[in-house]
Amino acid sequence: MVINEKDKSATIEWNINGSRPGQTTYNITATGISPAETRTHIVSGFFNRKYEFIDLEEYRNYSVIVQAITSIGNNQSDPVTFRTLAGPAGPVSNFTVDKGFGDDKYVNARVSWILPDELKRNGPINSFYVQQRENFGNGTSFEVNTATINRENEDTHIYYVTFDVHPESNYTFMVRAITGNLTGEVNVKNYSAPAGQVNLGSSCSAVVGEQVCKDPNAACINGKCTCGSNYYDNNGDVLAGACQLKVDLGSSCVVVAGEQVCKDSNAACNGSKCECGSNYYDDNGSTSAGTCQLRKQLSWILMRNP
Repeated sequence: MVINEKDKSATIEWNINGSRPGQTTYNITATGISPAETRTHIVSGFFNRKYEFIDLEEYRNYSVIVQAITSIGNNQSDPVTFRTLAGPAGPVSNFTVDKGFGDDKYVNARVSWILPDELKRNGPINSFYVQQRENFGNGTSFEVNTATINRENEDTHIYYVTFDVHPESNYTFMVRAITGNLTGEVNVKNYSAPAGQVNLGSSCSAVVGEQVCKDPNAACINGKCTCGSNYYDNNGDVLAGACQLKVDLGSSCVVVAGEQVCKDSNAACNGSKCECGSNYYDDNGSTSAGTCQLRKQLSWILMRNP
């Protein structure tokens, strides 16, 4: 038996020893190593001793048997094993593009994938080629970065690459598996980088589960990055300040226009420390961290003697 294998096909040729036995058909079976499918075909005619299997899996092992069938009996060849040639790999699996982690999530994009499905590897994959392009509103795009990642031994390995991005910019990421010197089918995903974190006092849009404001002690409230209830903006009405913890009663403070610097809402910063307003007193005296209590008003009722 002679087999001429290609990447997706194999031509089988065989001979018959002895004289012609009469009407003859040949049953050719190519058994693929799992998960490749087994293929069969019947050829009629004693002198027809050639058949080409097409649409085989690339870079897969097959075992071929030719069975001659006549009216007086059957005979078959010994199995012969062949492997189809390698071809370009198919698309990788589980291809995703997500924002980075922590403070880098607005300036990083994280690309991940795993090997192509087994029947789409089509050969010994040795690396992956990753490409990043930035897209512009006029329909143009430019390559801004590339990476070549070597294959790991484990078939279940998850591959990661992190690329720099600009907030509110649009990108296209592409991944190809490389088999020898053959470049595989391209995977393509578009990615829009989220807007960067917003300075204190600037306009914002709340996003569930996201820290939109740059200051970790601020939140997007009524469309503006505002300090939490226990903090004040150390820059007042000027943008890009920082949230400072409000000051205890009796502790040193700095006056900030338009801000409640003192923790007690009935206290104010007199320029050096937080003191109660005129109608309140400090229930802790000269010791810090008291609270302002409302002064009691005495009422005198004049009673006329009978």
